[in-house]
Amino acid sequence: MEKASLKYVSGWLFDSFELRPVLGRLLRWDDDVKPGAGAVAVLSYNYWTQRFGQDPKEIGRTLRVGNDVFEIVGVCEKGFTGTEPGTMVDVFVPTMMNPAVTRSDAAWHRTLAIVRQGVEIEPVRQKLGATSEAFEAERSKAFHGAE
Repeated sequence: MEKASLKYVSGWLFDSFELRPVLGRLLRWDDDVKPGAGAVAVLSYNYWTQRFGQDPKEIGRTLRVGNDVFEIVGVCEKGFTGTEPGTMVDVFVPTMMNPAVTRSDAAWHRTLAIVRQGVEIEPVRQKLGATSEAFEAERSKAFHGAE
């Protein structure tokens, strides 16, 4: 048993950053459609190197995280450590594998907006703010009557 940093990510993440696999494949949109159905994992290049010695035979093997078993389908390109500065992710799995995804009061998600050069930031910020407020209003309905 060992500790590794796991991150639930959208199936669109790797395509959005135009990342390519070093080995195997990365997560795709169809890995992230149905809750509990996408039991696949992508290893970071650093984790694959440090833990598995860059062994190409790791593709297709399984990795247990708690009660879940994930098939290792790929290794992300060197240098990508996740979307949060200062946080090094070892294993990426689809958001739909997060048990909280089916909870109506879940507040664990984060939105990442990749803004292309030349796009005005303020309209994007306003649109994201409105979306966030609508989400919070919907989520708060689960709290009525709660003590």
